Amino acid sequence: MERFMKTLPQSAMVAVNTAVLTFLFCQCTSAAADESEILITRNSRFEIPFELDAEPDEEVDGFAVLYGSQDDGETWTRLQSVPASRGSFIFTAAKDGRYSFAIRMADERGTMIGEIEGSKPELLIEVDTKVPEVDVKVTEPMPGKARVVWSCSDPGVVAESMKMEVVDGTTGTRRLVQVEPLAEGSTVLPIPAGGMMQVRVSFEDLAGNRGETRIDFESETSLFTRPEMQSPEAPADPPEPGTPIKPIGPTPFPNTEPTKPEPMPEPEPAPSPEPPPMPKPEPAPEPEPMPAPQPANLQRERSQLWQRQS
Repeated sequence: MERFMKTLPQSAMVAVNTAVLTFLFCQCTSAAADESEILITRNSRFEIPFELDAEPDEEVDGFAVLYGSQDDGETWTRLQSVPASRGSFIFTAAKDGRYSFAIRMADERGTMIGEIEGSKPELLIEVDTKVPEVDVKVTEPMPGKARVVWSCSDPGVVAESMKMEVVDGTTGTRRLVQVEPLAEGSTVLPIPAGGMMQVRVSFEDLAGNRGETRIDFESETSLFTRPEMQSPEAPADPPEPGTPIKPIGPTPFPNTEPTKPEPMPEPEPAPSPEPPPMPKPEPAPEPEPMPAPQPANLQRERSQLWQRQS
């Protein structure tokens, strides 16, 4: 819960006997408005403390009454009443907007001390819970360059709070871009080597709300080679047979050690096919035996017999 600290001017102090009522407010952003101090907060529920400046031994009786207005004190509404010894009010705003407050004291019988009608606000608090809207556009006016145009139209934007970051879409590296902090502006950035990036622009308002817009951008030029678009003509070399496969990263399971992969067995060479058997040659026919030579006298007798017959 947010607390504020502020001591109101002398005209805002209300005396009860010898006690003086003051406000305490802290952690706020102030700005001048109608000669009053406006406190801006992003919390819809906050504490409004007060203290009684009394003597140490002096007892203060009665009640502190909190009045509120949403028309800068033209009309007042009684919001809360607490014992003066409590020292604070708890207020919850129903919606964003400016709230005016004033405190009056009442005695034990409830009789008001001091008029409230026609009084000026003693405290102004602006409740703003809406984050600033940031508009961002990214284009590529030339190869390798990205033009970033941004704007923030929130009425309470703090231009000095602007922050621009670029995230490399390939490596995930994030870097802060140094640019002049303006509610509206533009700049030209180099496109990362992978051709993909995310641009983040954020602003903060006076209440401390921060709004951010993220734009994913991918280059349409052919200057960049993305990992998924590598040429198929140069594939990665396969690992040698038997080379252990290294794990990609740490194991996702707690309290476990990554197991060392076993080497892949070398493939056995395939057996070479046996040639078909050659047919057995058929044996050559044996030559007929030559007739044995006859003796010469036998041939002479046959020749004589043949002559006689003729």
